[in-house]
Amino acid sequence: GGGSDNAKWNMMMNPPEMPRGTGRAVTGAAFVILLVKGRLTLAGAGEDAGLIAGQVAVRVNAGVALSWEADDACEIVVISHLAIAGEDALSRVDLRSAMSPSVSPQASVLLSEAPQWRNAVWRDASGLTYGLWEATPYARRGVVMAFSEVMYLLEGSVPLSTPDGRAFTFAAGDVLLAPEGAELAWESPKTVQKFYLSVRRCKRGMPNDSDGIRTLADVENI
Repeated sequence: GGGSDNAKWNMMMNPPEMPRGTGRAVTGAAFVILLVKGRLTLAGAGEDAGLIAGQVAVRVNAGVALSWEADDACEIVVISHLAIAGEDALSRVDLRSAMSPSVSPQASVLLSEAPQWRNAVWRDASGLTYGLWEATPYARRGVVMAFSEVMYLLEGSVPLSTPDGRAFTFAAGDVLLAPEGAELAWESPKTVQKFYLSVRRCKRGMPNDSDGIRTLADVENI
């Protein structure tokens, strides 16, 4: 793979640096925080944001004096990457944003009827793209990823498989990293919806993640 360890994705469930209850810390890196269950409120640089499981995510910049209040049921996923760094201390991401019809996959890769796709997309100059995506049921053969992508499934479930025979089910509430160069076959028997973050190595020096498909159950630091 290319790039240093610091240039790769880092995914962690319930990091010890953010224990339940109340706390305060200065963020060392930019990250996106997803609330899986419970309640969580963040504040930093005069801004505050309340997270709602499956409805609101928050992007946090590096160097922010962040304070939080989390209840006992709180479970979070923190996702960091160099490209996540932004201008605002805290910025909310509405996981229920309106989506528009988008182009379906090419007929040459489909193993079923063409699905209907919808999405809402935001792009940064850093190479980061993030947004929402929805698809009606469909199946396609393995396609090599042209970019690395972290997916958080909001609705549905997807049986996934790789050329080496690895197969598993990606279900609502799961987080998955598919690195650039990975080949992944997809079959969704029901309509699915996901929140995603992706980084395309479109500039010299952009990181390349080539360690294989990963879930939170595999590793915490990738």
